[in-house]
Amino acid sequence: MGIKLNKTADGREHVVLEPELAARLESAVRASSGFSLRVGESLARVEPREFDTSLVHVMERVKPLFQKWTLEMLFVLAVAQKLRFNQIKSRLEGISSRTLSTKLQELEAMGLVDRNVVNERPVRIEYRLSEQGRVIAGLTAPLVVYMSLEPARVVPALATIHADDDAPATQA
Repeated sequence: MGIKLNKTADGREHVVLEPELAARLESAVRASSGFSLRVGESLARVEPREFDTSLVHVMERVKPLFQKWTLEMLFVLAVAQKLRFNQIKSRLEGISSRTLSTKLQELEAMGLVDRNVVNERPVRIEYRLSEQGRVIAGLTAPLVVYMSLEPARVVPALATIHADDDAPATQA
């Protein structure tokens, strides 16, 4: 079960979902849409002043989810359910080992990823989503799939926002 990237004759890539994954994602899209409707109905009953104040706090809490690689990592772990470091790295084209290691530590600290050390020779470390991570991944999966399947519709600037996240910092 998975995702494949196919290239067209003109060199463009497009995402191909295997049927089982497509069905799971369709289910996630339906659940996410229903959740969004319920949230919208709840927000309609909130006083604007209350909403403005709480929105600031909510945005601060969700900001880490929208950093480079976070959604992709949650999505990859949601699809595969359990992966080792190099398996995750191979599914995230372009991520450096250092960035992947840092992001995994951040996701673990946020309670979204569980790290399991398997005492074998050699020692094996497996990563999987926590219960909270599965909920968040389920809510964000439709966004990741949409951005993969409809790149022309995504604002082009989104692709360049974090273009140099993996570049070493320089001092002026």
